[in-house]
Amino acid sequence: MSKENLEMTVQQLANIFNDTWYSQAKKKHITKHSKEWWTHACTESLNRYRNTGLIKHWQKFKSNTHIAKREFFDNKIFEIASSNKRL
Repeated sequence: MSKENLEMTVQQLANIFNDTWYSQAKKKHITKHSKEWWTHACTESLNRYRNTGLIKHWQKFKSNTHIAKREFFDNKIFEIASSNKRL
């Protein structure tokens, strides 16, 4: 193999990955219905529940969403209270 052949092969492989990515990737649309409080832990626990269907994984998902909501809204309340200097 020569350097030119290697570079050509790597470029072809990169093109294949690029084409596959753009044909399979979905563009995310954030709307007014999107959940700002949703976290990576919520996604992981929901996917785990969907894969297994076990009640303990559903409970963990519900726990993660509860924690994420609480943290998000506590931060919002603090932000509003500190910017207005009142509740």
